[in-house]
Amino acid sequence: MERKGRVFACLLVLVVGLSLAPAGCDLAGRTTPGTIPPPTAVGTVALPAATAQPAESIPFSCTDLPLAISRPKGWLAREAGGQLLLAANAGAVAGAELEGPALVVSRVEGAATTEEVLARVALEGAQVLRRERATLGGEEGRLLEAVVQGPASGKAYRLLLVVVVHGGKGYLAAASAPVEQWEAARADLQGMIESVTFR
Repeated sequence: MERKGRVFACLLVLVVGLSLAPAGCDLAGRTTPGTIPPPTAVGTVALPAATAQPAESIPFSCTDLPLAISRPKGWLAREAGGQLLLAANAGAVAGAELEGPALVVSRVEGAATTEEVLARVALEGAQVLRRERATLGGEEGRLLEAVVQGPASGKAYRLLLVVVVHGGKGYLAAASAPVEQWEAARADLQGMIESVTFR
C-alpha cells in the first residue's frame, strides 16, 4: 500500500511535470509551487477537436472522489488518497517517468477557488501553449496546455490541465503523454475529461 501511495505521488509529479500537494501525498523536497497568471481568453471554450477518434468507452464510478468518468476499454483505473489515475496500460506508468498517455484527477485539499488550485501548480520551465476558461463536470474553471520536461530524463511531455471547484473543493484533471504520443492519445484524453460528471 505504501508503494501504491508513492506511485500516485510520483505519477502526479512526473506525469504532469509539475509539483502539487494533494491530500495523502508526500511531496517533500519538490519544487516550490508558483502561480499561473489568470487566463487571457474571455469566454468559456470547448476543448479543441481531436485528430483521432476516441476508443469505445466504459463508465467508471469513483469511490474516493465525487465523480464518474468514462474511460477507453483497456485503460487501467486506480484510486487512492483523493486521486484517480487512468493510464493507457500498466507499462505507461511502470517507469520513473510516464511512458504513455495518462490522466490524473485529484482533489486539491485546502483549495476553494480555481486560483488557489493553480497556485499549487508549479510549471517552472514549461512552454505554455494556451490558457483559457473551460468546464469540467459542468463546473466553470480554467484550462492550461503546456509542454514540460521530465525531471529525470528531460523528455518532452504534452500536458493539459483543467481546474475547477465543486462543492467548495478544488479539483485538477491533468492529462499527459510523451509529445510523440500526444496526437494519437488526444481523443481518448479529451473524451475522458469531457465525460467527467460530479455527483
